[in-house]
Amino acid sequence: MHGAAVERQSVKPAEDMKQLGSVVILVGLIGESFVGGQSQCAFPSATHRCLSPHATWEIEWREPNGHGRHTLFLKAISGGTPTNLLKFDRSADLLWSPGGRALAITARDASNESVLWVFGGPTLLPPVNIEDRLIATLGRLPEIFRNGHRYFEAVSWPSSDILRFRVRVYDSEAGKQYLGKFRYHMTGKVIRERSK
Repeated sequence: MHGAAVERQSVKPAEDMKQLGSVVILVGLIGESFVGGQSQCAFPSATHRCLSPHATWEIEWREPNGHGRHTLFLKAISGGTPTNLLKFDRSADLLWSPGGRALAITARDASNESVLWVFGGPTLLPPVNIEDRLIATLGRLPEIFRNGHRYFEAVSWPSSDILRFRVRVYDSEAGKQYLGKFRYHMTGKVIRERSK
């Protein structure tokens, strides 16, 4: 899978995850925002590129031709050939770790799901599907997997090797919703955050 694009096959409307509380967002000159020192971008957008912190990596977004899919390409700023990083249908939210050594992408391909991918290591490849890591670490949690609408979303990087993410789910029971908060460690382990 090294160097291969990540693909999702569903196509439906998506929900927005821009619920970051009262955090001030400063918009950069090339379409990036900085939240708490973390660089983030969203596509589609008016700009077609997103730089990692310290300008080590560049993500380039290409619009679909006709009815195709959006594509993100990864390229080292020091040179090299762009690598097909991710294909998505509706939108994608990118969140760089401090220092730019890892990248979380929330891909919104359907109205009933969003998929969270993490890219890390020296080449940022291969990608890790956070839902798969949650299942491998904690099992198929009934409060998440009995529901048909599941949204895995990146929240923040408290450090360069820990990603905070949330899982919003609903539809198994009318009017009931579940919101779980978790941490993904770059070692591959998922831990549930305790409520305060």
